[in-house]
Amino acid sequence: MIPMMKDPDFVNLVGGAPLPSLFPIKSITVTLQDGSQVELQEADASLAQRYAPFAQGPLIEWCKQQVSALHKPPGPWDVQLTAGSMAGIDACLDNLFDRGDTILVEEFTFTAALDAIAALGLNVVTVPCDAGGLVPKELKRICEELGAKGTRPKGLLTIPAAQNPTGTRLRCAQFCNPLQPKMPRLSAISISNATNVGELNL
Repeated sequence: MIPMMKDPDFVNLVGGAPLPSLFPIKSITVTLQDGSQVELQEADASLAQRYAPFAQGPLIEWCKQQVSALHKPPGPWDVQLTAGSMAGIDACLDNLFDRGDTILVEEFTFTAALDAIAALGLNVVTVPCDAGGLVPKELKRICEELGAKGTRPKGLLTIPAAQNPTGTRLRCAQFCNPLQPKMPRLSAISISNATNVGELNL
């Protein structure tokens, strides 16, 4: 059905999408503070009025190019657009955690994320931080102590770059080695807003 819905010669009434010729906006011009203008041409303005799965393609590809060029993430990764970092964090918490699960968080962290964690009824364990972010030896110690009690944290909430509220940046090279080989292998999901502030690593 999706390929046919993308065919301009195919009339499809199933999705409830109006004909592009009926869209009210033809183009958009925005004037910035410095007087320069940004114009959304007719084709892009038409896409912007479609349902998200059809309209997001070019933006997602642009985001992927930016992430790849700026961060060069290792291993498989992808980009999912959300309505801000909290929408992404909420979605991950709702889908990956159950009431009563244990989550590790930095001792100082994004308060809105803590509100979302509290609303889900998760058990919070704080991890000490220093000028380089999370202290790896402390994280290892906490995981070992929890493991001895039969508790395995289901996730770690960390903001590795431009940490909120401390502004620190995680020293990745010093962080990884002390945790091996005793730390369990974790998959990673990053939820970031447009300024790359605020990530949930699980």
